[in-house]
Amino acid sequence: MKNKYVEALYYGILQALTILVATVLVGQLAGIGIPTILFGTGLATIVFTLFTRGKVPIAQGSSGAWLGTAIAMSAFGLDHIVGVTILGGIFYIIFGLLVKKFPKILSVFTPYVLNLAVLMIALNLVQTAVGLISSAPITAIITIITILLASHTKANKFMFPIGIAVGTLVHGLMYGISAEVGQAFVPTLVAPTINSTTLLASMAFIGIVCEALGDSKLVCETVGTPYEPHKVIIGNGLASLFAGMFGMMSTTTYSESCGLVRATGYASGLSIIICGIIYIVAAFVPQVAYVINLIPSVVLSAMLLYLFSMVAAHKINDTKLETNHAISVAIMGIAAFFSAPTIFPSVSQIAVGMIAMIATHLVLKLLKK
Repeated sequence: MKNKYVEALYYGILQALTILVATVLVGQLAGIGIPTILFGTGLATIVFTLFTRGKVPIAQGSSGAWLGTAIAMSAFGLDHIVGVTILGGIFYIIFGLLVKKFPKILSVFTPYVLNLAVLMIALNLVQTAVGLISSAPITAIITIITILLASHTKANKFMFPIGIAVGTLVHGLMYGISAEVGQAFVPTLVAPTINSTTLLASMAFIGIVCEALGDSKLVCETVGTPYEPHKVIIGNGLASLFAGMFGMMSTTTYSESCGLVRATGYASGLSIIICGIIYIVAAFVPQVAYVINLIPSVVLSAMLLYLFSMVAAHKINDTKLETNHAISVAIMGIAAFFSAPTIFPSVSQIAVGMIAMIATHLVLKLLKK
């Protein structure tokens, strides 16, 4: 019994370290403070794990797929970010209940539609990252090259920490390094703003639900637990609702956490709960935020650019368009995705692209009949 708990503690710490950089990066780029990110991540992780009874052992984190929407809402204030998070959580729950009642709804999420949705998320984040590195492009380029070179060596498991270390050193030599004094988390409920702007922005959940379904299915297959998509969707909604109440942006089941489970073959609800507890405790320790703040934002943005360029490359490779039907769906989705900022400036590009793909898929099926 003792070994079981020691093992859960070890993998709980490993989970916390694995998702730390990405979840802090995404939250910071959206303008969320580090203590709030840590607390919200821990709370969301525990809520999701308890709801799914530990059968889907994945940690939650600041969703990169929500980043573009969160940055847009940050121009209006934190209350708008929270409004989108709360509404997104509610839509997740409603959609999850519909999936439970009418499971055939998920038939429209064909493999190529899921792959294209993740590709759109990646492309959206690549656009965001390019804008964020403009303040110090030399730092960003050196960071990306370092990560790329490290990925082809025996130290490939540590390519991101190496890239961050080199990028931070270069940036420090060129511009200097500074960090704000760390602040401890102060639990404060944040009132959301619910209006037409946050309502339209929250439609991004349509595309992001694909990422959650893909990650959870992979983990369930790895650990041999039943895959219940409606519980995953509702669990994500509840996690976002609870995190949002304390000023956090929307969370989702994290791909990095999923990757760790698949790489190690170890998964338990207890280890994920421990990961959540570590984050909540860390939120109240000012020194944690101070150390993280020493990393320049342009270095984290460069890592984001590398990560999602890699995701885009993999999804282009995975997307098999073997029929005219699939090609037509892809064309409409891509056209809608890139046209969205001009035609529907207040609506998520990802949501517009997903709606276009699903609508085209259904219309073509009807015409075939």
